[in-house]
Amino acid sequence: MRLEKKLAQWVDNKVITVAQKNKIMDFEKTHKNPILFNALLLLGVFLIALGVISVVAANWDGISDIIKLVADFMIMAAVAYGTFWAWKAQKNIWFEGGMLALFMLVGASIGLIGQVYQLNGSFASAGLFWSFMTLPLIIVTKRKILPSLWVPLLFASIFSIESVLELLERIFDWWFWEENPEAILVLILVIGGLLAGFFAMADTLTKKEYPVFNVTKMYAYIIMYAAVIEFMFFAVSFHSFHFFDVYAVITAFLLLMAFVGEKLNRRRLVNLNVSLLYIDFMCIYFNLFGSLIKNGLGMIISGLVLIGGLYVTRSVIRKLKTVK
Repeated sequence: MRLEKKLAQWVDNKVITVAQKNKIMDFEKTHKNPILFNALLLLGVFLIALGVISVVAANWDGISDIIKLVADFMIMAAVAYGTFWAWKAQKNIWFEGGMLALFMLVGASIGLIGQVYQLNGSFASAGLFWSFMTLPLIIVTKRKILPSLWVPLLFASIFSIESVLELLERIFDWWFWEENPEAILVLILVIGGLLAGFFAMADTLTKKEYPVFNVTKMYAYIIMYAAVIEFMFFAVSFHSFHFFDVYAVITAFLLLMAFVGEKLNRRRLVNLNVSLLYIDFMCIYFNLFGSLIKNGLGMIISGLVLIGGLYVTRSVIRKLKTVK
């Protein structure tokens, strides 16, 4: 809900006065952040840092290794000093841009050192070292852009470790995709749900001080809903038995998340899950019945059962509240 509409409701219900509403609106207007400007500014910093990585990664045959390393660390020292100056001068957006540049330059330095000294390390070891070296930046940052890059790097590095890959292969061999697609979906949703719940709790306990928790929760949600959408549209290729199981899991998940959104007063979460339920039921009926008459009758009956169930549930809840 937009701030103006919410404040208007508060005025109508005499929660605040008109003068208080105007004072709040004036404050918000004067303290409004230029979102597009800041986002494009950080994008420019990211592109510059990416360009520096490309230049560093180039094979400079005519330049000695010592000069390469000295130039690299001089650039990093200059960016670090600029970042510190921005923090001291309370230039928050430039401070965040400096930390983003430092994050990229650390990765470039790791690649340059590996190139100069011919190190035969794996992506997993380099990525984990990169993540570890930039962890202080993640702790300090107050924006989501840096954690949005750091979290995928960390997990990509972890899942590139040979022992982890072997474990995943054993799990997926045990629950083979074509034989137990619903088990694979349940596994993804359970792991994603546990991660989302854990990092949501961590975000709350730390009073939202560290954006990395919120970003990790966001990625967990993305993984869950990407799996739901993929299984929703590809369930028709499974055998009839698995077709029902997959859609039963999807429907239960969407109903559960809509209920969670209602309890947390997250209207967007409720709307997202209800919208996907529309698509879910359409997929079920068009693949279950086939003909338009059967589809129509099935949808009418299901709609009546749903509406009737909602009214019965609401009346029972009201009676229980009255008894209390």
